Amino acid sequence: MKRFFFIALIIYFASDFIKAQDFLPFATSNYAGVTGVALQPASIADSRYKFDLAISSTSYNVVNNFFGLDPYTIWHPKSVNVDNIDSYISKNYNGESKSGMMSLKQDLFSFMISLSAKDAIAFTPSVRAMVNFDNITENLLHQVDSSLKDPSYWKRQLENDNFSLQGNSWVQYGFTYARVITDKGKHFLKAGVTANLTQGVGSAYLFATDLTYNFTNSDTLSIFNSKIKYGTSDNYYDDLGKIKYKFNANPSLAFDFGLVYEFRPDWMKYKYDLDGQNNIWKRDEEKYLIKVGFTISDLGSVRYRRNPVSRDFDADTSNLPIGSWEIHSRADIDSIIGKYFHYNDVSSKYNMNNPAVVSMQLDVRVARGFYLNFLPYVALKQGNKDVNKVHYVSAMNFIPRYDSKLFGISLPIQYNEYKQWNIGLGFRIGMLWIGSNDLISVLASSKNRYGTAVSFALKIPVFYKAPNDLDGDHVSDDKDKCPDVPGLVELNGCPDADGDGVADLNDRCPNLPGTKELFGCPDKDGDGITDEKDLCPDVKGLVQFSGCPDSDGDGIIDQNDACPFNAGTVAMNGCPDQDEDGIADKDDNCPTVPGTREFHGCPYIDTDGDGIIDQNDKCPGVKGPMDNNGCPYQDTDNDSIPDKDDECPSIAGSRIFRGCPDTDGDGISDKYDICPTIAGVPQNNGCPEIKKEEQEILRKAFENLEFETGKAVIRSSSFSSLDELAIVMKKRAEFKLSLAGHTDNAGSPESNMTLSKNRVNAVKDYLVKNGVEPSHVKTEWFGQTKPIAPNTTPEGRQKNRRVEMNITFE
Repeated sequence: MKRFFFIALIIYFASDFIKAQDFLPFATSNYAGVTGVALQPASIADSRYKFDLAISSTSYNVVNNFFGLDPYTIWHPKSVNVDNIDSYISKNYNGESKSGMMSLKQDLFSFMISLSAKDAIAFTPSVRAMVNFDNITENLLHQVDSSLKDPSYWKRQLENDNFSLQGNSWVQYGFTYARVITDKGKHFLKAGVTANLTQGVGSAYLFATDLTYNFTNSDTLSIFNSKIKYGTSDNYYDDLGKIKYKFNANPSLAFDFGLVYEFRPDWMKYKYDLDGQNNIWKRDEEKYLIKVGFTISDLGSVRYRRNPVSRDFDADTSNLPIGSWEIHSRADIDSIIGKYFHYNDVSSKYNMNNPAVVSMQLDVRVARGFYLNFLPYVALKQGNKDVNKVHYVSAMNFIPRYDSKLFGISLPIQYNEYKQWNIGLGFRIGMLWIGSNDLISVLASSKNRYGTAVSFALKIPVFYKAPNDLDGDHVSDDKDKCPDVPGLVELNGCPDADGDGVADLNDRCPNLPGTKELFGCPDKDGDGITDEKDLCPDVKGLVQFSGCPDSDGDGIIDQNDACPFNAGTVAMNGCPDQDEDGIADKDDNCPTVPGTREFHGCPYIDTDGDGIIDQNDKCPGVKGPMDNNGCPYQDTDNDSIPDKDDECPSIAGSRIFRGCPDTDGDGISDKYDICPTIAGVPQNNGCPEIKKEEQEILRKAFENLEFETGKAVIRSSSFSSLDELAIVMKKRAEFKLSLAGHTDNAGSPESNMTLSKNRVNAVKDYLVKNGVEPSHVKTEWFGQTKPIAPNTTPEGRQKNRRVEMNITFE
């Protein structure tokens, strides 16, 4: 029976090994890296690490609410009397059911990698073990603890509802992907998911919904009408201390989901421009004032095949001889169950549900490097109907901490569902991480401890560095070829004083804009010779002439060449001399015939003897004046007046009229005589004079001319003035009278045209009857088409009804 006691005690303490989440002192740190993935999968996105490798990390947790251990035994292990161990252990008898749990998590070579500013991945292989005992009454624990020797508990019918023992150990391969979802100034959101490939190492469970029992004495037990759920995996058996095991891979999946929101009110302080990229986050610094995270983890189960002899059974048996039982292995336990109890059929497979947890992380930055973290941690126990499970203990955690790249310290303060307070301590120093959830509680309190937790990690981190830009020119020092002087991104951080795209470092003319081909020196004319060395900097030239051109290729630069576009000789200042008479072709009127300078390079030849050498004589065979280039002047009309002086070159005239005739002999040249065949006066441009009294008679005849309304009948009041006009016309036979008829716009245009025609003819007929030659009267009519006043008033219409009269000459 003592063996049974010790086995129960081992199971109890083994199940005592879980108090809260793993790596509590470190997991909330901004430098948790791969170690923080279990708490928050999203944490590795926008991490402070480029790469983080956990060579080995261990988290060990144990807690219960019945057995307590004196802290003295922890600090003075050598003075502890093992034979009197019970004196250091207390029992918490408070009338409540007892529970406990154990957790062990061992990671090997876990790592995370930041793929970009938004993406990160992690691989977290680990071995995990967890054991729970729940809802064990104080009566049963007292009996086990006393080896059933307390007679006060004999012959009493006792009950234990929802009694359970569960244990599970498994291998887990975690693959995590995290990504930034929203990055909008003050608001930042990231998410992550971990897919865990799980393979069971071994598991066992024992669960009784309503356990009713009675100890007759220390060697006899009766169990009444109790249904027991019992199962173990098929891949191990033990000989009480000697475990034999074989690994059966039954892979399954489990998942962790996480979401993190950050409030970044001063987000612009954490942005910078570098190496041509703008608005880059400072990856080495935290930007938030407040961070809120939410996680659901360990959703899933581990798959097992059942040991055939472990099955659910009904227990309704009296007077079991427990004092005679010899238990050396699990097979002995299975044999006893099969002998005294009734097995029930069950499935050959079962799943052990993972310890699912919901947590929220609230992190507040109170000063640079100092943070306050509030971490409620709720274990999902999934109800009493779920007998195949292991689970965590719910707890509220408050964790002040200081974080820096190579050093961190945290003070986790925890209150768990067993109503226990714990204060721990965590240190991060370079690669080494050490922490405990309750170290300070153990050190500062003399009260018995009901559990403990320790964490350890050895890591190789690769951090993001602060932007290295010593000169502040937005070019990182490792890419900056001029790290001590502010420069331009496109010039690898070197300055360009003249802005020509050539760094001053390589610019031979740093203060003058130039070209890359000429090492930053200017070349205005583009001839490949720097202006400094170019004697002709504004004109494209040749290297052999120090940048000056030689357009005609005669070896004399254009600026010294009198004929820059015609190849010549040095003697002629670059001009040609074809006839070699010492006179350059440009000055030689006879460039192909040798001549003299007196005659501009031509020989003296004057064929027509007019004093003009043939070379300059446009008519070398005919004498002519010099002012006509040696040619005689033309006289087309043979009037002895050259055409150049003749105003009428095609008509013979007299010199007095500059070569024009005067046909009517009135002393006015026909060119300016309007009446060239009728003698006239200058005052009338060569036409006969119209006397004032004749002009007056013409005016009166016009003004007094009236017609009957709408008719071509001349009123008698007009006759006397027309008679005077007829007398003038008969007296002056050279006069011709021009009559033009007009109307107003009353009536149709056609009728008005006819009326104007009839009226003007009526005037002609009257004059002819009075002795005027018909040929001396010319008539025209225009109807209403040429008004001289508006037709909108009676006066205007009166003026438009008229016959105009003018004296003309042929």
